[in-house]
Amino acid sequence: MRVPGIAWWPGAIPAGRVEHTLACLMDLYPTCARLAGADLPADRPLDGVDIAPLLRGTGPVARGAFFYYRGTQLYAVRQGDWKAHFITRDSYGPAPAMPHDPPLLFNLVQDPSERFDVAAQHPDVLA
Repeated sequence: MRVPGIAWWPGAIPAGRVEHTLACLMDLYPTCARLAGADLPADRPLDGVDIAPLLRGTGPVARGAFFYYRGTQLYAVRQGDWKAHFITRDSYGPAPAMPHDPPLLFNLVQDPSERFDVAAQHPDVLA
């Protein structure tokens, strides 16, 4: 799922830039807290990361693996350029979920539409 986002902050966010780095709604809390000078809680892990460097164009965002859940079920994992699908489902309607063993694998740089499963060519990535 890809949804475009637009950020506007004159003098802080460079105009006219297009960024293809992964960011999500969970990133807003740590980003806004850091930009406001607030400390993040140290007594629990946070799912989001500070994406201020991404917004300002000053550097990369430090993100590890990104897990895609539907309820409590793990559907996919993204790490860098790669995304593995363990379960797919067409929609939130009555269509059944389809498990994949081995998982489907996509290189999101070469195939952003996730049309070509390359799991057979990259067992090292799946491992």
